[in-house]
Amino acid sequence: MVEFILELLKFSIPAIIVLVTAWLLLSNMLDNTLQAKQLEVAARRMELNSKRAQDLLPVRFQAYERLALLLERMHPQALIMRVRDESMTAPEMQMALITTIRAEFEHNITQQIYVSTEVWAMIRAATEEMISIINQLAAKLPTEASGNDLSLSLLRYFLASEQLLPSQRALDQLNDEVKLLFSV
Repeated sequence: MVEFILELLKFSIPAIIVLVTAWLLLSNMLDNTLQAKQLEVAARRMELNSKRAQDLLPVRFQAYERLALLLERMHPQALIMRVRDESMTAPEMQMALITTIRAEFEHNITQQIYVSTEVWAMIRAATEEMISIINQLAAKLPTEASGNDLSLSLLRYFLASEQLLPSQRALDQLNDEVKLLFSV
């Protein structure tokens, strides 16, 4: 019986050693294959993210350009030159200025997804502030005032002001963000 057990151990110990070695080798190979696949997936994901960023970059640049144009067009001189009509009354001029500002803003509203929330808030605030100033100045004019009177009042207001134009403050912040994002 002892001899049988010894004989059994002679065959089973090498078989167990071969089985454990094969299991360890296969396990190691599977782990390496899994790690290689994970590295491949990570590299592919990085490549796709890089491609997406490259594709998005021109669109973001265009958004910044369009918002800069919006702010430039909101400048009082540019705004007055675009809507000015000698025959307008002050209320007509007021309505034309506000309508133009709102139309420009609404035309560019989708650009907010490409800029920071701070810049977009500044652009929105500049738009509302310009409308508010136009309304305040129009309210101070006599009822028989002309559109030219409102235009002059608006230009004088900003010439006398020590502060930057609302559109200029927003434009400065927009430019700062562009420089921060796209500087190398």
